[in-house]
Amino acid sequence: MPANRMLQFKTGGWVILLAVVVSAALGARILIPALKSGRSPLVGDKKDVATYGFDLSNLTVDPAGLVAGNMVKDAIRPLTSPATLTPDEVLARNEAQRGKYLVPSDWGLGLSLNGANRAYPQRVRNRHEIVNDTLGGVPLAVTFNPLSFTAAAFRREFGGEETTFGVSGLLYNSTLVMYDRRPDGAGESLWLPLTGRAVAGPSAGTELQLLPASLATWANWVGRHPDTTVIEGLADFRKHYGMEPYGSYYQRGRLRFPVSPPLPEGSPDAMTRMLAYRGPDGLVCFPLAEGPVPDLPEELAGVDLNLVSGGWEVWLPEADAVDGDLCYTFRFACRGEHQGRSAR
Repeated sequence: MPANRMLQFKTGGWVILLAVVVSAALGARILIPALKSGRSPLVGDKKDVATYGFDLSNLTVDPAGLVAGNMVKDAIRPLTSPATLTPDEVLARNEAQRGKYLVPSDWGLGLSLNGANRAYPQRVRNRHEIVNDTLGGVPLAVTFNPLSFTAAAFRREFGGEETTFGVSGLLYNSTLVMYDRRPDGAGESLWLPLTGRAVAGPSAGTELQLLPASLATWANWVGRHPDTTVIEGLADFRKHYGMEPYGSYYQRGRLRFPVSPPLPEGSPDAMTRMLAYRGPDGLVCFPLAEGPVPDLPEELAGVDLNLVSGGWEVWLPEADAVDGDLCYTFRFACRGEHQGRSAR
C-alpha cells in the first residue's frame, strides 16, 4: 500500500488514530500526578526496585522485603503546606457540596503542638499518604499507609535541616516507604514510617523524632479541641475523599504484598488495628478493636483510651508525658518489624 494512503480512514487509518488517542489518555493518567508533584515523571517500572534510582548499597533491611508497589515514584501526591478549615467551615463545606467532607464518625490523627491543634482525617490521608505540614511552629510529616494502617507523625527535620517527604513507589513488608526530597533528586534516602528510620541512602541509620498523635473520631476531637483546624484536601480530589478505596482489601483480609515473617495459615487478625509502643524493651503492640480495655503498661499511664463504635480512641498528652514512641499499625506490620518477638 502506498505510504500516502496508510492513514486514510477508509483504509483503516482510523484504527491507528484511535489507538494513539487511547494510549495518550492512559499515559496522561499516569503522567499528570507525577508532573503535579514537581518530580520527573515515570521513575520506576513498577516491577524492579533498581529502576527507582535510589542508592541501595547500604540498605539496612532485608532486600527481599523491599518491592515495587505497582506504581511509579511520586504516583501518589503528598500534601505540602495544605490549607486548613475550622469546624464551622467544615459544616459549611458539608452543606455546600454533594457528599460530606467530614462526618462525626470519621477517624483521623489529631496533633497538639505548642498550643495549636489540628486534625488529619483518614479519608484525606488515604489519597495522599504523606502530609508535609507545620503546626505550632514545628515542621512535621504526618504519614498513613492504608495497606498496613501505619499512621504516625514525625518532625521533618534532621541534621539541622528541614525537608519534605515523598512517596517512593516502593514498599517494605507491605508498608509505605518514604523518601526525603532533594532539589536535583540526588542524595535521597529511603525511610520507614513505622520506625521513622532511614534504611538506605546518605541518611541510613538516622531516626526522625516521633511526635505525639492521638487517634480519634472527628466529633470527639472537636469536642475536646473546639479551636482546632483540619487540613483541607485538594480541589481536584474532592470527589475521591468520600470513597473508601481499600474497603474490599480490609474485608477480605488478604495481603497484596509479601511480608516477613510469613503469616501463619488462617490468621484472621492480621489486619487488627494496633497501638505500637516502642519503649526500652523494644516494640509492643496492643489491639484497638472493639473489646476489652487494652492492658497498657505503667509507662503509658498518661494515655487516655475511649471506646467508640469501631474501636478504641487513643488520646495522647501534648508534652513528653509518655516514655517512649507511639504510633499505629496493623498486627502483621508490628509482628514483621521485630520478626514476631515483641507483638502481643
